[in-house]
Amino acid sequence: MLFALAATTAAAQQKAAYTVTGEVNDSTVEGRMIYIERYDDHKMLDSTRITGGKFVFRGFTDRPWFCCIQATNREHANIVLEGGNIRASVGRRVYDKPSGTPLNDEIRRIDGILDSLNAVYSPKIEALKAQGLDSVAYSKAYLVLEDSFNADMRRIAEKLFSRHPDDAVTEKLLRSEFYQTQTLDDRERIMAALGPWMKTTNIYKDFLRRLKAERRTSAGQMFVEINGRDVSGKPVRLSDYVGRGNYVLVDFWASWCRPCHEEIPNLARLHREFKDKGLTVLGLFTWDDEKLMGKTARKLGAVWPQMFDAERKALELYGADGIPLIILFGPDGRIVERGLRGEGMVTKVTEIMNKHNKGL
Repeated sequence: MLFALAATTAAAQQKAAYTVTGEVNDSTVEGRMIYIERYDDHKMLDSTRITGGKFVFRGFTDRPWFCCIQATNREHANIVLEGGNIRASVGRRVYDKPSGTPLNDEIRRIDGILDSLNAVYSPKIEALKAQGLDSVAYSKAYLVLEDSFNADMRRIAEKLFSRHPDDAVTEKLLRSEFYQTQTLDDRERIMAALGPWMKTTNIYKDFLRRLKAERRTSAGQMFVEINGRDVSGKPVRLSDYVGRGNYVLVDFWASWCRPCHEEIPNLARLHREFKDKGLTVLGLFTWDDEKLMGKTARKLGAVWPQMFDAERKALELYGADGIPLIILFGPDGRIVERGLRGEGMVTKVTEIMNKHNKGL
């Protein structure tokens, strides 16, 4: 008994004690059990009950981990679970603003950097909208702003990843815009420079697989086959559309994805303009219930062909972790552009199609 107690005490001494306190900005969750979930393997590390709109976690951790405190489907907080007294209120506007320990203060600082950058560019975008430019002029001006924003993101990201190559903050950076806005080459360099501990984590292995798949499906590469079903339930393949002489603009989307819905008018403009001039628009419905495909497409005015991702492998095959993903395939089936969005997509595809039709 004494030996067991001594062993337990020794084990505890090898770990760091933590206390996590905070509030939940939702009165409907009073009395609910909430959990600290480790992002890397989705393991529940601790639990407690919300009392008086507040919560307290106490325990030990073997090392700092990037974690989530989930109170509702929409309300959560991101923290680094490390030794010390951590403050982390739960809510949509404060989810990345923990404090009280070195790595949590760093997360808060990094989130502040992103807020500051958005504060610089958001007014510029609003001012651009207020100019009343036509769609072509607006697209060109918007792309200049977007390029400037991404350049600033790359510059800041280089410093942040250099500062955090191998700790829990690294995972936060990988899941943020500081990684997602990088070019494929930049992301490959970031991943190669990560430290030995990060390279043992699940997120590193998952992201590395995606990078390899994205490289295999980058501009200039031949399309990768996808098997699915059309709105009538008939088997259909991506090769039924791609590589058959037309340009094909493939939109990976879902009924629940609001950014996907926002792209429908842009896709509709391209469909109307070029459906008889060598361009096919194809919806690739994924991460969703097949029964919702035709209904949602009709509701949103997506009148082009739709294909359901029957094997649920489309995003994996193309190295993507989110939607919308919009890819332009050339007449021979090779990828021309990927990651197309918004006015930039309309401008780019219009330029390509106009050039294509002039050459006929």
